[in-house]
Amino acid sequence: MPMHGEVSEGANDFVLWALPAMKLLFNVSGAAVTGTLVLACIALNPDSRAYARALNLAGASAVVWALASIVAAVLDYLDKWGEPIAFTESFGQRLILFFTDVGLGQLWVATTVIISVIPLLCFGSRRLSVAAVAAVLAIAGWVPLALMGHPNYGEAHEAGIVAFALHIISAAVWLGGLMALIVLRPVLEQERLRHVVLRYSTLALVSFVVLVFSGVLRAQVTVGTVENLVSSPFGALVAVKMAAILFLGVIGFVQRRWVLSLMDRQSSGRQRAFWWLVAFEVLVMALASGAAVTLLRQDEPVPVLVVDYRVLAESMADEPLPPDPGVRTFLTETLFDPLWIVLVVVGLFCYIVGVRRVVSHGARWPATRTLSWTAGMLVLLYVTSGGVNHYQNFLLSAQVLAQMSLATVVAPLLVLGRPIGLALLVVRPREDGSRGVREWIQAASRSRVSRALVQPYTAAGLAMASVLAYYVSPLLEWSARELLGHQWMVVHFLSVGCLFATSVLRGPRRDAPSRRRARNAVLAVAVFYALFGGWMVTGAPLLSADWYTAMERPWGIDPLVNQRLGGWYVLLLGMAQAAGLTALLSRRSNPAASDRSAPLTSAEQTTVTGPTSAGDELTT
Repeated sequence: MPMHGEVSEGANDFVLWALPAMKLLFNVSGAAVTGTLVLACIALNPDSRAYARALNLAGASAVVWALASIVAAVLDYLDKWGEPIAFTESFGQRLILFFTDVGLGQLWVATTVIISVIPLLCFGSRRLSVAAVAAVLAIAGWVPLALMGHPNYGEAHEAGIVAFALHIISAAVWLGGLMALIVLRPVLEQERLRHVVLRYSTLALVSFVVLVFSGVLRAQVTVGTVENLVSSPFGALVAVKMAAILFLGVIGFVQRRWVLSLMDRQSSGRQRAFWWLVAFEVLVMALASGAAVTLLRQDEPVPVLVVDYRVLAESMADEPLPPDPGVRTFLTETLFDPLWIVLVVVGLFCYIVGVRRVVSHGARWPATRTLSWTAGMLVLLYVTSGGVNHYQNFLLSAQVLAQMSLATVVAPLLVLGRPIGLALLVVRPREDGSRGVREWIQAASRSRVSRALVQPYTAAGLAMASVLAYYVSPLLEWSARELLGHQWMVVHFLSVGCLFATSVLRGPRRDAPSRRRARNAVLAVAVFYALFGGWMVTGAPLLSADWYTAMERPWGIDPLVNQRLGGWYVLLLGMAQAAGLTALLSRRSNPAASDRSAPLTSAEQTTVTGPTSAGDELTT
């Protein structure tokens, strides 16, 4: 597990050894929480002894994690400010000021608050849905660490931070899952042990892929050039670490296949095979972690530069101005976001594999769905890593274009691809009481919250309220100023757009009242976009004026003129969405046209996945 921070020479001897030790405890306990909760959610029966022990392990580790966070935060304050340990009134005042007004202290507070909720969830309820919430919080608990502990990434700081976050989260899931396996082994029956090891292997493979991708990106950003990679100790250690991870991935894959086959052939030898698996993974993890710890003690070949920004806009956005905006630059400029690159690649890969499995079993899957999903993913990749992403910190129109593209273009295309229906077709149901992909999809779609959100009027109201809240509140500036704000914007509007499109399009041949409600919802959202876009074009005051006015007109563009351009984006994309959804509703109300895109028959479905329960719906 990577550790963050370095100890200053001015700190006293206690801080010199206590801070690294506490951060090590923070990392190990955090990994135990994260990996255990993820493994419990995807591999264990909630009625089993193993599941109860997993939650107890996660809850106890979360208590240690929270205490380590508190102590590490205080030690970090002593380290950075070089203060002696003296618990006086003035010391307490300065410490409170550190936690309330200093960015590093605020990140420590956010980390501690997130972690402190996890024990309450683990010990307070045994429901699997609550454990899933705790797992999400455990993953979120690593995000402030990425913000406070990343090295200097220069101009590529946002990509470097996201890559660092992916790196430590995937490492935590991998290591923590292995720790959970060791603790749970005594209460796992022989047959169950094989299934849990198989599911951990899948988890480890996914973590390995993310680790390699994020590690390569971090190395490229930090090392800079091939010459630095070859000639510097830092670059050499990066190469050693990457070689160790690749070695672990290749040999580990072969070894897991051997272990699983041994468990299938020899029930008496399963315990021995299990410990072979544990010993080998611990050995190579130790090699990679040792390289990482040594890496932190080396000088980076890329010096920490004080960037001489040319204009105030560059200093505010903490990145150089891209070229003058235009159609060509919006299409050719790039600013890669590792998180969304990973999600797009995984989404395309899984979808194509699913379609191939359906077709290989002789069933039907319309090509229009595959084309729609692919187009949606490519547009999502462009919005998050293309020219729009490069200009969104400087131009309000780019922010509007990104938000509207996610809600009105990407979301409907993804919904028309019907990925949930495909997953229900190709993923086999589990019979041991645990939840896999299929079971989690079914549980989410049948929940009261989900059913309420996909009602047309509810989804339309949420879509309109989201736009209003975003543009007339500090959220707009937050998404332009902060990396977390930008990521929130992408996730929120993509989710809201998918909910609205699903509420309108679900079910190819619904009854007349349902179709009428869907049309009314589309009309209401279209009218809202027309009014809101017209307001931005004709007479709206400058939105988020403190941010865009302070930039002093990058490229000489007046912020109010640029806002009017954003208003035109709202009008055009809003009307395009309304026209497209209306056309699809009209087509689906025609039975002859609907038949061409109808779901697979029950016989075809059984061929792909085997018998399913009577209530399964193959809709988005």
